[in-house]
Amino acid sequence: IYMALLFPPAGPWVYESKLPKPRDAGNHTIKSLIEYSSNDITTDANTSTALEELYKLLVEFDIIDSLEDLNDRFTVLAPNTNAFIGYNATFKTLIDSQKEKFLKSHVVLGRFDINDINELVRTNKEVRTLSGTVLKFYKDNAGDLYVLAKDNISKIINPDFLARNGVIHHLESVLEVLDPSVLPD
Repeated sequence: IYMALLFPPAGPWVYESKLPKPRDAGNHTIKSLIEYSSNDITTDANTSTALEELYKLLVEFDIIDSLEDLNDRFTVLAPNTNAFIGYNATFKTLIDSQKEKFLKSHVVLGRFDINDINELVRTNKEVRTLSGTVLKFYKDNAGDLYVLAKDNISKIINPDFLARNGVIHHLESVLEVLDPSVLPD
């Protein structure tokens, strides 16, 4: 019963990437924060957690270990599990090299916390991901921040999971950066 008070049953906050940030975030690396956000901390073992699918894919494509490097700084634009579920049919049609590029398009070399992103918006500057994709950021009249990639846009829904070697921002959708005309039949 005490566990239920510490970790409430799954609710919308899990699916909207509103997972609580670890109290000792400054002691984590990007890799360990993604691992933290991929664990089911609820009392319902059947729920999907915020970054469970992203974590699985980063492990599968051998990208996760590079996010442990303390000599580099990273910004991970992390789609939640529901975003991957919505994109799964398209993702399955990609060949492995396209899947790896897709995943790397969610990682920027450099640490950009929410204040840095606001400055990128103000100065209209772009950033490049590990896949070479160019991203821009946008702020609407309500003050919500968005990431723009090619022809799609994703809202930052839970920013600033700070780590020793960077930061993670949870997104409501994936960044579609592959040209649909080059997708396999």
